[in-house]
Amino acid sequence: MSRGTSFRRVLRLVLLAAVLLLAGRLYWVKETRSPTRPVNAPPGTLIIPPGSSADAIGRLLQSQGLVRHPLAFRVLVLLKGVSGSLKAGEYALEGPLTLDQIVDLLA
Repeated sequence: MSRGTSFRRVLRLVLLAAVLLLAGRLYWVKETRSPTRPVNAPPGTLIIPPGSSADAIGRLLQSQGLVRHPLAFRVLVLLKGVSGSLKAGEYALEGPLTLDQIVDLLA
């Protein structure tokens, strides 16, 4: 294999990695900062049972259409460092909410 062929192969891998990182970043921003609750949605209530784990809360949020993927909720909770701060209770939901705002509300 010539030196030029090796360089092109490495360049392709670097470009592919850059594209994948950019796509992942764009997905993350869309997942966490785009409203999951429509502007015209009527006020609602979210009830988090006592002792609920981040995983259980993520599944609950998904069942109510507030998060597309429970894993995104769990990762965001870990990144924000609030996994031990999620509180059970009844939460009033009004207006458009992003996943980021929902995590802040529950912490």
